[in-house]
Amino acid sequence: MSVGHTAAHPDAIVYREGVFVGYRGYRERATRPLFPFGFGLSYTTFRYSNLQITAAPPAAGARAALYVASFDLTNTGSRAGADVAQLYLRPAPAKLKRPQRELKGFQRVELAPGETRHVSLPLAARSFAYYDVTTQGWLAEPGKYGIEVARSVEDVQLRGELVLPLPITVPVAD
Repeated sequence: MSVGHTAAHPDAIVYREGVFVGYRGYRERATRPLFPFGFGLSYTTFRYSNLQITAAPPAAGARAALYVASFDLTNTGSRAGADVAQLYLRPAPAKLKRPQRELKGFQRVELAPGETRHVSLPLAARSFAYYDVTTQGWLAEPGKYGIEVARSVEDVQLRGELVLPLPITVPVAD
């Protein structure tokens, strides 16, 4: 974290890292921690498959899903176990610098040996947006977004993409 004071306000604390904190900062600076964000151990193994990215049914409100990322998660081992499926977004090119990968959802899934479960994780308009200081609101710019399903920020299992055709503004209150 970068902290400093300003000459005009010597008692003010200014934080300069912006959105590049934690796993986002590690990826930005190419730092490889011993255990990446979202890392977990298990006594069994898992397979991710069949990624589908679909438009969500129409619903009202900024928190309503626009898209749904769904996939199958299978326990391929001989013991029962749980895995935390994580959904990351790779943003489209934007006016400002954004993290290479942002966590947008996750779900812990418990499975018996050989069991498969279909997992669905929603993506609302806010999932694509960043705070735009010019408009003083949340803005999702149109373009191609990468969708990644992972076991940790460094262990991507499935990749897909979607195109946001138009810009979306999200009220600050949402």
